Amino acid sequence: GVGGDIKHESFANSAHTSTSLDDPVMGGTSTGNYPGTELEITGLETEDVLPSKTDIDEIIIESFVNPTHTWKSLNDSVMGGESTGSISVENGVGIFSGEVVDVPFLNAPGFITMVSKGGKYPDISSCDAFKLIAMAKEAYEGYRISFGNAHVDGGRFAFGYKADFDPPVGEFGDVIIPFHQFSEKWDDATGDQIVTCEENSRYCPDMKTLKNMKTISIWGEGVNGTVNLEVKSISAVGCVDGGKVVFLFGAQRSNIAKFSLCWSEGFAVFGGLIFAAFLVQKWRRRTYHKIETHKYIPVVDGYMS
Repeated sequence: GVGGDIKHESFANSAHTSTSLDDPVMGGTSTGNYPGTELEITGLETEDVLPSKTDIDEIIIESFVNPTHTWKSLNDSVMGGESTGSISVENGVGIFSGEVVDVPFLNAPGFITMVSKGGKYPDISSCDAFKLIAMAKEAYEGYRISFGNAHVDGGRFAFGYKADFDPPVGEFGDVIIPFHQFSEKWDDATGDQIVTCEENSRYCPDMKTLKNMKTISIWGEGVNGTVNLEVKSISAVGCVDGGKVVFLFGAQRSNIAKFSLCWSEGFAVFGGLIFAAFLVQKWRRRTYHKIETHKYIPVVDGYMS
């Protein structure tokens, strides 16, 4: 109360029971004791405290050791072209081969594709890239990958989000294609992107497609030559449990789950500001009440004004 004394704890004659509580309760290795003066502080064993990302980092979409989708070949003959291609699965490897040549009436290179049909597709909305384990038997510069059925108004044959990729030649390796390199706005005659995701985020992969891509295709397109690609698996990587991919300013991709700590800190700051505003308002009300209580009320001609 007003005018009362505030007593602080005196450890010379303590009225309370003191004990030591260290960070081992949350997986740390610091040690302390009471009474005494010895204290050792060490870093937390973060791999024991935080969830391991590696356990959920990769989501398999297709393994050609045991395929869950039907793969078919679709070539530019549907538009009058003469390119030829095929897809087969041998010894746990998907083999995509053929030749891309000019479409006669366009006088420009056509395309061949290996397209997935049927099966179920995992939710990859918490991931940030595709990963192919693949090998080109010879150099070819027209490899592309697409997924989904998104369609831009005005486009005739362009469906899905598409990006280029460059597999290693002569040996299997990981091919990483970040989602922000895909665009919905691409030329259906050449396969080249017209507007990139980085230039306009409206053409970045949307959440609906990432949750269920429905189909995925690998292309040989826009470059004449021999296609001879072997693929062991297709997966999504950079995945965080419970996260969602968000494209900011085109290429700037973040993951909500990855920023949970920042959100928590931001929420704490916001809460602190609200509390401070409450205290200021309370102080102003008390001050106003005090003034109102002690003010003099003048009397004019017998009446209080």
